[in-house]
Amino acid sequence: MNEIALFRKYQKMILGQAHALSNRYGVEFDDIVSQGYLIFVKTLHTFDPKKSSFGTYLYNNLHDLNNYCKKQRRYNEHLKIVEEEMLIDQDKIRYDTFCETLIRIKENKELSDKSIAILQYVLSREWDLPDKNFSKRKVSFSMVVRHFSPMKYHISELHKSWEEIRKWWGTYYYAY
Repeated sequence: MNEIALFRKYQKMILGQAHALSNRYGVEFDDIVSQGYLIFVKTLHTFDPKKSSFGTYLYNNLHDLNNYCKKQRRYNEHLKIVEEEMLIDQDKIRYDTFCETLIRIKENKELSDKSIAILQYVLSREWDLPDKNFSKRKVSFSMVVRHFSPMKYHISELHKSWEEIRKWWGTYYYAY
C-alpha cells in the first residue's frame, strides 16, 4: 500500500485523537492535527511490518500527542500569566500617566475645579460598563449630567465645564 493510501486510511484516527485531546487539554485542534501528521510521517519511516501492523504502530505513536498537549497547555498557562502581568503593568502606566496629568492640570490651574472633576470622571472610565475592558463606547454629555446631577451640579454649570474641557483638550492634544 502506498503512502497516500495509508494516509487516507488512517487520517480519521489522527483527527479523532486530535479532537479528543483538543477537548481534554484545550489546545488548538489544528496544532494537534499538524503534530499528528508529523507523527504519521515519522511512523512511516520507522515502521517494521515484522513487529506489528501499521495501524497498531501508528496508534501507539499517537500517544506522543498527549505529551505534546500537556506541554502546550503548560506553555499556554505560562503565556496567560505573562499576558496578565503585562496588562496590569499597562493599566498601572495608564493610571500613573492619568494621575500625573491631573496633578499638572491642578498645579497650572488649566481648568476649573468642576472641569477637573468631570475630566477625572471621563478619563477614569467610571461611565463605562463594568464587565467590559475598554469597550468602544464613548462618553457623552448626558452621561456626565446623570453622574453629576445627584451632586447638585446644575446643568448649565456642567455645560460650561464640558465646553471648557473641550477647548482645553484641543490645545492639550495638539501641544503634546
